[in-house]
Amino acid sequence: LLISFAVHIALIVPFLFVFKLGVIGAALSTVISQLTASLMCALYVWRRVPQFRLTFSDILPDFRVLRECVRIGIPMAVTNFVVIFGVIILSFITNGIGETYVAAYTCASRVGYIVTTPIFGFSTALSVFVAQNMGVGNIARIKAGIKKTLLLVSGVNVILLLLFCFISKPLLSYLLEGEELAVSAGVTYLLIRCLAMNVLTFASGFKSVLAALGKPMFPTVSGFIEVTVRYTVPITLSARLGFISVPLTDAIAWLVLAGFLTVGYVMEMKRLDAVSNKECVE
Repeated sequence: LLISFAVHIALIVPFLFVFKLGVIGAALSTVISQLTASLMCALYVWRRVPQFRLTFSDILPDFRVLRECVRIGIPMAVTNFVVIFGVIILSFITNGIGETYVAAYTCASRVGYIVTTPIFGFSTALSVFVAQNMGVGNIARIKAGIKKTLLLVSGVNVILLLLFCFISKPLLSYLLEGEELAVSAGVTYLLIRCLAMNVLTFASGFKSVLAALGKPMFPTVSGFIEVTVRYTVPITLSARLGFISVPLTDAIAWLVLAGFLTVGYVMEMKRLDAVSNKECVE
């Protein structure tokens, strides 16, 4: 990833400022840098992990495995589509508030990705951890791993919240030079987002866990719930609260998802415990 980032920077400067390719140059630098990362990963696997080398027989379809991949993959793909659609709706609402707030949302949301990166990164790691331990039937280790991960990420969230209380205004002032109203709106957006991060931690964590446990319908339903919230909340609140309704939409959506997915997680853990106890008795 570091090399891919370096390639991206090395290419985007000449593409934009020397060859004057504009948007096409930005797209080309992104594609080439991602291709570089992909080829490096493939080369590493080929040289260092021989059990993962593909042969012609591996490419032939195994319909049992394919069916399981489709069962889990399609609901997750639908979930991602629905979530992105919800973000588009929120952007549409923001556009209706005014150009100043569009600038505030654009910059603040990009900075906000930095805040949520640890959450999504640990959620991905958690899904791998849960899937591995589910494979050997170690339910106790799954529970312990989930608990420790949620505590760890919550601690990181507190640190980021304190950090952004101090740096959000100087950072946005630099990005939105001369736009005091946009800076103020962006700071509000970031602080509300940071305050809601622990809620997102539970929503994202349990969503990944349920998918890893082979229960994709919970994440899928949560996607439709999220897009419903992202559509109804800003329409309901934007006339009264203006731009504040945008970060509040994120916070409320995460809160609803966290509640729904926590219930799903508790139900699934109870079911697995019952199955495990039954097997021990037998």
